Amino acid sequence: MPIQGTTWTREIIRQILYGRDEKLDKLTKDITLPHLYLETCTPSKFNVMHNIPIPRRYFVTHLPAELVNLEKYEKRNIKIVYTLRNPKDRLVSFFHFVKGFPWQGELARFSPDDWNDYFERQMKDPLPLAIRKGESYLDHILSWLPHIKNNKNAILIVYEEMIKNPFEKTKELSEFLGVELSDDEIYEIVKNCSIDNMKKSDMESKSEDGMNRHATKQCFTGTIGKWKNYFTAEQSDEIDRQVEEKMKETGIEFIYE
Repeated sequence: MPIQGTTWTREIIRQILYGRDEKLDKLTKDITLPHLYLETCTPSKFNVMHNIPIPRRYFVTHLPAELVNLEKYEKRNIKIVYTLRNPKDRLVSFFHFVKGFPWQGELARFSPDDWNDYFERQMKDPLPLAIRKGESYLDHILSWLPHIKNNKNAILIVYEEMIKNPFEKTKELSEFLGVELSDDEIYEIVKNCSIDNMKKSDMESKSEDGMNRHATKQCFTGTIGKWKNYFTAEQSDEIDRQVEEKMKETGIEFIYE
């Protein structure tokens, strides 16, 4: 799902896999849309990716689990990294994303400039971007959880924990991916993937990935609790109600501040 930390996690993984090799680091830095995302471009992109001389490949997706051929991937022991973010901050970030992006036609109605109008629309008729019509971010999480829990080849990355403990969480992710890194190498990745350096790197990138560039510029602030500047008490209670209804059996406790 957009604006849950996918771009950030993707870059951390790239640096874990390729950052120690100057040639691979340079080669992979500008591989983004459309080749890196499962839901974009035509299947021929996989032929392109197959012929790029890198020893290990990864792909990214915002799709719900039902639209990904997970049975095929699980048979091949492919590792799954799912990034989770609290639904209130995610909704605020998504508000800035849709407001600043040049939607056209029918999609324009999903990006009102007023927060209250936006919130009301999201509650009644969310923008069907990486979710099925009538579903929400919470449904997206629920679609993936069965493939993550009790799966040694899957890991849940919590956005807020990455912000609060970047070294420990980057180390955990590198160990999950089977890449041995020294403490100095992990600290280097943490530094490279800081908010300021991510934005600077994006500005210097030669990639033509306009949506990724837009997401980094508009949404990547690395803050927790920004939702408090937007939500009314009633709006906060509504999200709490939805979380209680849909997530109470999952054991997930979102971090809101």
